[in-house]
Order: sequence, then structure tokens, then C-alpha cells
Amino acid sequence: MIQKTDVIVVGGGPVGSAIAFGLDQAGLDVTLIDRQPAETLKAPEADGRGFAISYSSKLLLDTLGLWGELAPYAEPIQDIRVTNGKAPFYLHFDHKEVGENALGYLVESAYVRAGFAKVLSEKFTGQCLNACEAVSYKEYVDHIKLELSDGQQIETKLIIAADGKNSTMRELAGIGTFGWSYKQTAIVCSVTHPEHHQGVAHEHFMSSGPFAVLPLKGGHSSSIVWTEKEALAGQYIGMSEEDFSAEMTRRFPYLGPLTLSSKRWSYPLSTRYTKRYFQGRIALVGDAAHAIHPLAGQGMNVGFRDVAALAELIVDHGRLGLDIGSQTLLRRYERKRYVDSLTYLAATDMIDRVYASRSKVVRKVLGTAALAASHGLPIVRRKLMRGAMGLSCSNPRLLQGEPL
Repeated sequence: MIQKTDVIVVGGGPVGSAIAFGLDQAGLDVTLIDRQPAETLKAPEADGRGFAISYSSKLLLDTLGLWGELAPYAEPIQDIRVTNGKAPFYLHFDHKEVGENALGYLVESAYVRAGFAKVLSEKFTGQCLNACEAVSYKEYVDHIKLELSDGQQIETKLIIAADGKNSTMRELAGIGTFGWSYKQTAIVCSVTHPEHHQGVAHEHFMSSGPFAVLPLKGGHSSSIVWTEKEALAGQYIGMSEEDFSAEMTRRFPYLGPLTLSSKRWSYPLSTRYTKRYFQGRIALVGDAAHAIHPLAGQGMNVGFRDVAALAELIVDHGRLGLDIGSQTLLRRYERKRYVDSLTYLAATDMIDRVYASRSKVVRKVLGTAALAASHGLPIVRRKLMRGAMGLSCSNPRLLQGEPL
């Protein structure tokens, strides 16, 4: 028997869960599909990552009713300080300059995933299909039919692919991508330190890549994102805990000795960008559409911008009785998101290439000059701050804290 639903969302991560829950709240019949068992989603293992949630993303999550589960574990980011090696100049973002309580929030990945899964299990009225994945689809004039690995078939108006960087749905749809490896590895872990972090997020650029110290709840714990050359990462990961802690402290001594307080995880860094945001009745969101360098912590926030734009278009079209999977709607979505997300990719790529350049002239002169100029020009600095917070007068309703 073929089931019918208004929208299928493939991928139950934070971005997929957010758009599924938002559309469900707006009255659509939504089916959410994820390859992981429900139990795994509700109690995910720690993976070392912390999610930087921008101010506008927090507004979106609060409006959808998802923020309440994250708030107890969220550390407000009061300031951001960007430094370049031992250069005397730095870039300082202070939340007081934009009149908000915080520039954003830092929440460990496991709390985000568990919180979303809890809200979905308690308040989502649609259907959740776990431990299965898409294997094929067939498109018709006014709908699309998806077949799952467990043999189920579902008919819908629109499929939203939120299944990550190596998206199965994107591959099934034949949507091409372009990208490259940075030949860098992100080493992530948690540390404790004697000095209170004061809610300051540090991005310390070194020749191997950025060394980020991000504030965690409690004041004396931080999340480390240490970007290292691919060829050297294994050497550092293989160090004893004492030597590893000493090396972190050497790179960043400003909070006192950094002491490893978790496992160490490593992630190879690359970027991938889709050539199109949709194909037929399949739309891409989140990492399925764009995977960017983590140095600015904007990956998930760019995904939430996709959520806000696409959800608003779907709801508005549905209220007018229009086809929510039409090419007209999806072309509008692509126009809204393609340039914006490509800008984030280009910016993070350029910043990484400048500060990780083999040329000391490029790294020290251009990198330091960029920091000094940005810090010394208040108009530029405030514009950069508002960009990091995701604030824009043209934002979709959810990013302004307004319901769909």
C-alpha cells in the first residue's frame, strides 16, 4: 500500500528536524525519514563538536519551540576575539555594540541532537520512519513517489533532502557538486582551565590553520577546534594526554593551563557545494547543499537560513492553495539561497587560505592588515558582527522571531 503525505524530509539531524517540525506546526502532513534508529537519535554519543548558534538561529529555534531543550546547555557568546599569531592587532566583537545580550550561543552537539529528538518525540504530529533510507524515486506531473530500503513507498508533493554532506537524495536526483579538500584535519575536544572564559570565543589563526577556543557552560570549560595540517594531525592525536594538554596551552595560554577533559576526535576538512538547489520535486537544505570550512562556526546557521527560506515559501504557497513542490516555488528558493550560501563558502575559504598561506608575507601582512582595518573601522566591525549574528532586514520570518 502506498502512503501519502504533503512533504517528506530525508535526514533527522538538526536542520532536517527543524524544517520537519516547523512545517508540522504550520499544519502540513510531514514524514521524517532517518537512517538511524530512534533510540540513537534520542541518546546520541558525544562527538566532540560544539555548535555555534547565531542570534538569528536562536530566534528561529525559539519560535519553533525547540530552544527550550537547548537553553540549559547553551553558553552565551558575549564577545568574539580574532587574533593572528603573535601580531599586535586583533579583531574584537563585543555584544554591547549591537545592543543584544549575546552574539550567539555555544551548545555541544550531543545536547542539540538529543534535545531535538526529545521535542520531536513529544510534539511532532507527523510520521517518523527510522532505521531506513531512500533507495529510489519516480516523479510524476503533480507528485513524486519515494521507495525506502524497508520496501515502503510514499507519495508526496515535495522531498526535502537534509541528509548531509554525502547526501543520498542528492545523488539519486543526479545533482552535481564541486569542492575540494583543505588537506587539513580538525582535532576537537573539551578542556578545563583555571581562568573564567567570560563568554569570549577565541579564533587564533596560526600557519597550520585556526585554533578556536569556544566557551562552554560553567565558565571553566571550553570546546577546542584545532585545525592542523593533515600530515601532522595524527602526530598530535597520538600524544599522551599530558603532552597534548601542554601543546594546547603553548598555542593558547591566556586561560591558564588547558587540561584535556574528553576524548579526542578528528575530522578531515573539505568543502562541497551543490550546482543546483533542487531537481524536479527534490530540494536540498543544509550540508546536502553546502558544506563549508568550520573556521567561522557558521555551517549549521547557513543550514537554518535554508530552513527559514524554504519553510516560508512552502507555507505561503500552501495557504494560497498552490503546489508546494512546483518549479516556480523551488526556483524562488534557489534564488534566495544560492548566492547567500556561496558567499559564506567563498569568505571562509578565502580567510583560511590567507591565514594558512605558506607565504609569511601573505599571512602576516595581509592577515594582520585585515584584522587591524576591521577593528579600526567601527562601521565595518558592526557590519561583520551583524553578519555573524545572521541579522538582516530581509531575513525570512523565522529568523526574525516571527512564526510561519
